[in-house]
Amino acid sequence: MPPKIIIFIPTRNTATTLKKTYQHIPECIRAHAAFIVVDNASSDSSVAVAHELGLPVIQHEKDRGYGGSNKTAFDYAQSIGADILVVLHSD
Repeated sequence: MPPKIIIFIPTRNTATTLKKTYQHIPECIRAHAAFIVVDNASSDSSVAVAHELGLPVIQHEKDRGYGGSNKTAFDYAQSIGADILVVLHSD
């Protein structure tokens, strides 16, 4: 059985770069990984862009910082039994 791979994309006001970042991921990788966007209280359209791309989003109402976003992603990955968690910055 292949490993369960999660690609975590932390966002905070990265609406202008998120789509381009996602589109640069090769299709062969997208086909074998699940994605999660953890949004850190963005005031732009980062969440809307993620939804347009079909990406699931966990939103922080308050800015929890980079560490807070990582903790949320790690907790999520663990809760679904992920084997590998990859962090991909959206900028």
